[in-house]
Amino acid sequence: MPEKSSPPPVDLEELLEREEGQFGWHQLRVMVLCAVATVCAALSTSEFIFTSSRVNTRCLIPECESSGSQQEFAPSWILNAVPSEGDGFASCERFNSSAAAADGTCPAALFDTTTIVDCEQHVYENTDSAVYTVSFD
Repeated sequence: MPEKSSPPPVDLEELLEREEGQFGWHQLRVMVLCAVATVCAALSTSEFIFTSSRVNTRCLIPECESSGSQQEFAPSWILNAVPSEGDGFASCERFNSSAAAADGTCPAALFDTTTIVDCEQHVYENTDSAVYTVSFD
């Protein structure tokens, strides 16, 4: 019986070069497009960090504190000026005030607890965030 001869080995690099050619403009363009798609996917995934975190806020009470200074997030008088919500206080509403505080305190009598108004400015609990830096309120 005659012995079968094995086919000659195939040189894969030579085959690819013969069929596809050298690395050129088309291959470079495909690689750049793949890189752009990868970067876009990464950016859309990482923006979740900025949109998902909730920064605790409360209303600035202009009758009791100035907007130019660093405010304490939860001063002792805050529940006199802001309605309570659950275990904390409201983040976007405050009680309407009848007059400005004279001695730097905020007594309960200064606020009308039957009238709730929306915030005009906010105080942030954490100032180390993009929301605070860019003022996204």
